[in-house]
Amino acid sequence: MKIVYTLIFILAISLVSAFSFTSWFISSPTIQSNPTNVTIDNFATTMQNNPIINDLPRTASIKLSIGNKSFLIERNEISNFRNQSTDLDISFPKRYIKQLSTTNYCSTLRKAISKKDYKTSLKILKIKLVWKYSGLIKYHRCFNF
Repeated sequence: MKIVYTLIFILAISLVSAFSFTSWFISSPTIQSNPTNVTIDNFATTMQNNPIINDLPRTASIKLSIGNKSFLIERNEISNFRNQSTDLDISFPKRYIKQLSTTNYCSTLRKAISKKDYKTSLKILKIKLVWKYSGLIKYHRCFNF
Protein backbone atom coordinates (compact mmCIF):
# COMPACT_ATOMS: atom_id res chain seq x y z
CA MET A 1 0.00 0.00 0.00
CA LYS A 2 2.88 2.37 0.81
CA ILE A 3 4.34 1.96 -2.68
CA VAL A 4 0.97 2.87 -4.22
CA TYR A 5 0.83 6.12 -2.29
CA THR A 6 4.48 6.78 -3.01
CA LEU A 7 3.85 6.36 -6.73
CA ILE A 8 0.78 8.59 -6.56
CA PHE A 9 2.75 11.29 -4.72
CA ILE A 10 5.67 11.01 -7.12
CA LEU A 11 3.35 11.19 -10.09
CA ALA A 12 1.40 14.13 -8.72
CA ILE A 13 4.49 16.10 -7.90
CA SER A 14 6.28 15.11 -11.06
CA LEU A 15 3.45 16.37 -13.18
CA VAL A 16 3.36 19.73 -11.52
CA SER A 17 7.12 20.19 -11.68
CA ALA A 18 7.93 21.31 -15.19
CA PHE A 19 11.65 21.63 -15.17
CA SER A 20 15.01 20.11 -16.16
CA PHE A 21 17.11 17.75 -14.05
CA THR A 22 20.83 16.95 -14.16
CA SER A 23 20.79 13.50 -12.65
CA TRP A 24 19.12 10.38 -13.98
CA PHE A 25 17.95 9.85 -10.40
CA ILE A 26 16.72 13.44 -10.00
CA SER A 27 18.90 14.05 -6.98
CA SER A 28 20.06 17.47 -8.12
CA PRO A 29 17.81 19.67 -10.23
CA THR A 30 19.35 22.14 -12.62
CA ILE A 31 19.43 25.63 -11.16
CA GLN A 32 18.95 28.10 -13.95
CA SER A 33 20.33 31.62 -13.63
CA ASN A 34 17.11 33.10 -15.04
CA PRO A 35 14.22 31.34 -13.32
CA THR A 36 11.07 30.96 -15.33
CA ASN A 37 7.88 31.70 -13.45
CA VAL A 38 5.14 29.21 -14.09
CA THR A 39 1.62 30.42 -14.82
CA ILE A 40 -1.54 28.69 -15.94
CA ASP A 41 -0.94 30.17 -19.40
CA ASN A 42 2.60 28.80 -19.83
CA PHE A 43 2.18 25.64 -17.75
CA ALA A 44 1.70 23.23 -20.68
CA THR A 45 4.66 24.53 -22.69
CA THR A 46 6.93 24.60 -19.68
CA MET A 47 5.80 21.13 -18.62
CA GLN A 48 6.52 19.60 -22.02
CA ASN A 49 10.24 20.24 -21.45
CA ASN A 50 10.20 18.00 -18.40
CA PRO A 51 11.91 14.62 -18.84
CA ILE A 52 9.28 13.06 -16.59
CA ILE A 53 6.70 13.62 -19.33
CA ASN A 54 8.97 11.76 -21.74
CA ASP A 55 9.29 8.91 -19.23
CA LEU A 56 5.56 8.39 -18.86
CA PRO A 57 4.26 5.09 -20.20
CA ARG A 58 3.21 5.10 -23.85
CA THR A 59 -0.46 4.79 -22.86
CA ALA A 60 -0.39 7.20 -19.91
CA SER A 61 -3.45 9.36 -19.45
CA ILE A 62 -3.58 11.71 -16.47
CA LYS A 63 -5.86 14.59 -15.69
CA LEU A 64 -4.09 17.36 -13.81
CA SER A 65 -6.24 20.16 -12.42
CA ILE A 66 -4.75 23.35 -11.06
CA GLY A 67 -7.51 25.49 -9.69
CA ASN A 68 -10.26 25.49 -12.34
CA LYS A 69 -7.94 24.66 -15.26
CA SER A 70 -7.48 21.01 -16.25
CA PHE A 71 -4.83 19.46 -18.47
CA LEU A 72 -4.54 16.06 -20.08
CA ILE A 73 -1.04 14.68 -19.61
CA GLU A 74 0.11 11.97 -21.98
CA ARG A 75 3.57 10.82 -22.97
CA ASN A 76 5.31 13.78 -24.67
CA GLU A 77 2.09 15.79 -24.82
CA ILE A 78 0.01 18.12 -22.68
CA SER A 79 -3.30 19.53 -23.83
CA ASN A 80 -6.46 20.99 -22.41
CA PHE A 81 -8.62 18.34 -20.78
CA ARG A 82 -11.81 17.52 -22.69
CA ASN A 83 -13.59 14.76 -20.72
CA GLN A 84 -11.29 11.93 -21.82
CA SER A 85 -10.98 8.81 -19.70
CA THR A 86 -7.84 8.82 -17.57
CA ASP A 87 -5.80 6.54 -15.31
CA LEU A 88 -5.49 9.09 -12.56
CA ASP A 89 -6.91 12.50 -11.66
CA ILE A 90 -4.72 14.87 -9.63
CA SER A 91 -5.68 18.33 -8.41
CA PHE A 92 -3.82 21.14 -6.66
CA PRO A 93 -5.05 24.55 -5.52
CA LYS A 94 -4.21 27.37 -7.90
CA ARG A 95 -2.13 29.17 -5.28
CA TYR A 96 0.74 26.71 -5.82
CA ILE A 97 1.18 27.71 -9.45
CA LYS A 98 1.98 31.24 -8.30
CA GLN A 99 4.77 29.95 -6.07
CA LEU A 100 6.44 27.82 -8.74
CA SER A 101 9.50 28.75 -10.74
CA THR A 102 12.26 26.71 -12.34
CA THR A 103 14.42 27.13 -9.23
CA ASN A 104 12.00 26.33 -6.38
CA TYR A 105 9.66 23.63 -7.62
CA CYS A 106 10.75 20.88 -5.20
CA SER A 107 10.23 23.00 -2.10
CA THR A 108 6.87 24.25 -3.36
CA LEU A 109 5.66 20.77 -4.13
CA ARG A 110 6.91 19.38 -0.82
CA LYS A 111 4.91 22.11 0.89
CA ALA A 112 1.74 21.00 -0.92
CA ILE A 113 2.37 17.41 0.09
CA SER A 114 3.14 18.21 3.72
CA LYS A 115 -0.05 20.26 3.96
CA LYS A 116 -1.98 17.50 2.17
CA ASP A 117 -3.11 20.21 -0.23
CA TYR A 118 -3.84 17.97 -3.20
CA LYS A 119 -6.38 15.33 -4.23
CA THR A 120 -5.99 12.18 -6.25
CA SER A 121 -8.56 9.86 -7.72
CA LEU A 122 -7.60 6.51 -9.23
CA LYS A 123 -9.49 5.54 -12.36
CA ILE A 124 -7.75 2.18 -12.76
CA LEU A 125 -6.93 -0.59 -10.28
CA LYS A 126 -4.08 0.23 -7.88
CA ILE A 127 -2.04 -2.76 -9.00
CA LYS A 128 -2.42 -1.65 -12.62
CA LEU A 129 -1.32 1.88 -11.70
CA VAL A 130 1.76 0.61 -9.87
CA TRP A 131 2.73 -1.65 -12.77
CA LYS A 132 2.03 0.90 -15.48
CA TYR A 133 3.82 3.84 -13.82
CA SER A 134 6.63 1.91 -12.11
CA GLY A 135 9.19 3.56 -14.42
CA LEU A 136 8.65 6.85 -12.58
CA ILE A 137 10.06 5.52 -9.31
CA LYS A 138 13.47 6.83 -10.34
CA TYR A 139 12.18 10.37 -9.62
CA HIS A 140 11.62 9.74 -5.91
CA ARG A 141 14.68 11.56 -4.49
CA CYS A 142 13.56 14.99 -5.54
CA PHE A 143 10.49 14.54 -3.39
CA ASN A 144 12.01 12.86 -0.29
CA PHE A 145 10.40 9.47 -0.80
